[in-house]
Amino acid sequence: MPSYPPIKDSRLPGLLRSAREMPWAHRSVEFPHWYLQQWHFHRDGYLSRAAARWYDLLIDRLYNAGQAKVVHRTLAREAQRRGTRRIVDLGCGPGNLVESLGASLPEAEITGIDLSPFMLERANGRVASLPNVRFEHRDLISGGSPVRDVDMAVAVHLFGHLPRDGAGAVLQAAAGALGEGGVVLSVDHAWHRPPPLSSALVLWKRRPVLCGLLLLREYRLR
Repeated sequence: MPSYPPIKDSRLPGLLRSAREMPWAHRSVEFPHWYLQQWHFHRDGYLSRAAARWYDLLIDRLYNAGQAKVVHRTLAREAQRRGTRRIVDLGCGPGNLVESLGASLPEAEITGIDLSPFMLERANGRVASLPNVRFEHRDLISGGSPVRDVDMAVAVHLFGHLPRDGAGAVLQAAAGALGEGGVVLSVDHAWHRPPPLSSALVLWKRRPVLCGLLLLREYRLR
């Protein structure tokens, strides 16, 4: 997991209060200590509208711009090939992948889950014209997935940004969300360690994306 400076004590109480008051915030969700970092060196981490906008415009669209188009196309093709009807995006951030999948798969039901209510607000704003998309505020490590019987759970640049034990818990949550014949597809930089393998899943295959810069891993239920 990357290590950034912690959010300053002088800012943290106000940020947490604002996050909990967000319409997108689920009252049962707490923000764990590991999450309270200045992610990508923004002083608010992921706990403000400014931080969500910063990530969306400067990190997701610029730093990941070339990667994102390829990843989105790859996952959409996988979903189309399998006739996927229900998809959950774990750690959906500002919703770029959810938007892409929702437009490419108009008959599919797509749920995005994230720990930042500010990311969810931004994500929801960009999919207003897509009736097949919805979002949930959850801590996947402690609370699991609120959706079940999905055909595909996707996690893009997620596992490499979680504590090691937390990554294993999220993979377990992904397994619990799958219906019969469902798969988990994760995409991470090749240098990130994969999550500890869930007892419910088997690593079915692994293949490089973008000349090996990224790795796509497919997990299936045992």
